[in-house]
Amino acid sequence: MEAAGKGILGRISGGKEPRTLEHIEHLLIEPTFGCKMQCRQCGSAPIPEHQAFLEVKTLRKTLDKLQARGLSLSAPSFPSWPSSVIYGLHGEPLANPGLHKITRELRERFPRAKAVAFWGLGGVPSAEKLAERTKGLDLLLLSVDGQHWGGKYLEMKRNGKLPETKKTEAVDGEIRKLIKWAWSAAAENNFRVEFNVVGGERQKRQMLPLIESASPGRNAVVHTLEREPRGSGKGHPPLPGHANIYHDGTHAASPSPGAYLVRTG
Repeated sequence: MEAAGKGILGRISGGKEPRTLEHIEHLLIEPTFGCKMQCRQCGSAPIPEHQAFLEVKTLRKTLDKLQARGLSLSAPSFPSWPSSVIYGLHGEPLANPGLHKITRELRERFPRAKAVAFWGLGGVPSAEKLAERTKGLDLLLLSVDGQHWGGKYLEMKRNGKLPETKKTEAVDGEIRKLIKWAWSAAAENNFRVEFNVVGGERQKRQMLPLIESASPGRNAVVHTLEREPRGSGKGHPPLPGHANIYHDGTHAASPSPGAYLVRTG
């Protein structure tokens, strides 16, 4: 049950997993551990630039164990909040080259669950790769805010792609291109695209023109989230009745339907 990440993650509250997992309604999957963006204000805990990926064979072994204990992602407690598989946790999910294979495996096992992926605008080399890796998704959530803008700036600088002049325009142009890739992949794979902006309404007002300029003729759904300090571990809100599966196959589960899996170390 010990969690992955060389001590970055803690244990569930109380340190014990429940014997049965019939109450689990949501799976949080870590397809990638590590992120090359290295955004300075990432609230998802300090993570390395070096990346490790969840493999399908590792996922299968873990799911076999969890399903033997009753995991089925059954009908949710709240009809408006369907059972789901969510790609996120401590890395850039879409950096995993085999993400579409992971989604296919999960679809076969949990056909009623919705598949959701967070994308921090990193780790995907082309529009074609994005279309491939997003096959089977229901929703792609793009993080477009100051912290990810800054991460893209640093990434472009490290890679020698940041020009000497008009740096802001260059970063805006790169982010605009990635948003267009997302819309194109959504049209090909039939999923929804929505946007997360960390930093409240002020940040939303700053980022909305960039989002809209890359989304002509589209109704862009934008969610606002409050900023969390780097390393807080609050990158994504917790879910009651959920289990985490990390990139190396380790896992943890909330002890009851109304309880949260929390980090204690």
